[in-house]
Amino acid sequence: MERFQRYYNRRKNELQSEFKSSRAMYESACDTLIGYFHVSGADRLRGGDYTRLNPRLIFLVCDLTLYIVVNCWCLTVFWGQLTDVVFCLVTMGIAVQGFAKIANYTDDRLYELHVYNVARFDRVRDYPEARESLQTTAVLCKVFIKIFSYLFMMLTTFIPVYTIVYSITSRSLQLPFGFFFPWIDHTQLFGYIINLSYHFLQIYEASYGLLATDTCFLFFIIHAMGQLDVIIIYLKKLDELALEYDKFKNDEELYQLLNDITEKHQEHVEYMSKMDSLLKPGFFVNFSCMIAETVASLYVQSETDGIWYPGLIVVLLCIVQLFIACALGTIYSTKNDQLIDEIYNISWYAMPIPAQKSLALILNSSQHPVVLSDGFDAIDLFAFVQIYKKIYTYFTMLQSFN
Repeated sequence: MERFQRYYNRRKNELQSEFKSSRAMYESACDTLIGYFHVSGADRLRGGDYTRLNPRLIFLVCDLTLYIVVNCWCLTVFWGQLTDVVFCLVTMGIAVQGFAKIANYTDDRLYELHVYNVARFDRVRDYPEARESLQTTAVLCKVFIKIFSYLFMMLTTFIPVYTIVYSITSRSLQLPFGFFFPWIDHTQLFGYIINLSYHFLQIYEASYGLLATDTCFLFFIIHAMGQLDVIIIYLKKLDELALEYDKFKNDEELYQLLNDITEKHQEHVEYMSKMDSLLKPGFFVNFSCMIAETVASLYVQSETDGIWYPGLIVVLLCIVQLFIACALGTIYSTKNDQLIDEIYNISWYAMPIPAQKSLALILNSSQHPVVLSDGFDAIDLFAFVQIYKKIYTYFTMLQSFN
């Protein structure tokens, strides 16, 4: 954590000298993100005349469809071979996740959330603390998109390099995944090159797709916490006005600030409601697929004598994706708890009665926040633990059934 803090502070100083405003800094991060989405044709954040009927997205949908068809054919070939059958099913689950992400991240509501985030940089009071909060939001987005880029670049490079090195050292033609084209002999050099090229294409598309969607989700959560941070700053300023309250001098100023707080909180609730309605179906599909993929991979690993490296990679990726989503949900909940504490601690007794009633309404709304969910449970670290309890239960059931 200390190393990350040092890296963050160094990057913050570099970015402050590079960009004139927090908005320009954030728009730069968004340009990078849109570039990642552009690879798959899902660059809905670009706005304008974007349509899902663009060549890159059509190619991706056709490719995912072909990917599922080829895996189904391989199931008929491998039927009776536990490891190969399960590997095909796991890779098919990844394709299903791809379709769910396409539906989520090409939706018009995604662009609406993005537009609100950009406009937010020009819609805060000129408090130094509020400007600092916006700058923190922009810096975090720039820092994390760079970190994520490095991590996914390593993943995209590792699998092809490992496959080639393993093929050379074992003197056999190995493919990264457990599927191959029908009627193209992957045990011969020409057929192997065709199948290997298709596998590398899937790695390329999956890496950029995951990088874009996971980073976009992270941006939205960072902004949600930034919105709460600005409200907390406003509440501190309101507390200062309350302690110096004089209905003949600062009555109007107090009510204007309170109205801003109310408006900001209403916007935040609408923001979270829209994000939850947008991502909820995708969370359900993705979490279900990752649970099935993890259980199947662990089961095969327990039934084989050696170490099944592809299955371990799948399990690791599922753990990372689930943990990131649930950890972000918990961090957001913690920030909302800070908002509740700030409302409790304000000198409400020094305010006029109408202002006290407005604060009570904001407090009540904050105590029943909109949280991200998969349609059944809130997405947080408690849910992460429950998911892996379910995985363990399903895994032991499979072993008992066998």
